[in-house]
Amino acid sequence: MVFNALHGRFGEDGSIQGVLDYLGIPYTHSGVRASALAIDKAAAKAVFAHAGLPVAEYAAKVVKKAVVGTGSADKTQVAFMIARLLPAAGGPTADAADALAVAVAHAHARTARRLGAAA
Repeated sequence: MVFNALHGRFGEDGSIQGVLDYLGIPYTHSGVRASALAIDKAAAKAVFAHAGLPVAEYAAKVVKKAVVGTGSADKTQVAFMIARLLPAAGGPTADAADALAVAVAHAHARTARRLGAAA
């Protein structure tokens, strides 16, 4: 049994899963097709939307403004604020900080929608 903890290309795109399938070795996490689809974020969003699932999308300026306070912030500023807002993230990589920034922006938008509905 292989516990697939690989990240990014080859680890998440179905490549390693295909090799393991070919060798007959069982593994954790998604299979070849699901991994190949999910690594392509635009295609995955299209499949989710087609299935009727809600798909949130945020412009980079909206995400930056939610985290830093200005839509013209650079990646360093976003990473700095994510490290301050979410200290348990432990100084995330630039890509992880971007992903966490989208989550923060989504939380802000959800709260704003909820507050607007209550008014």
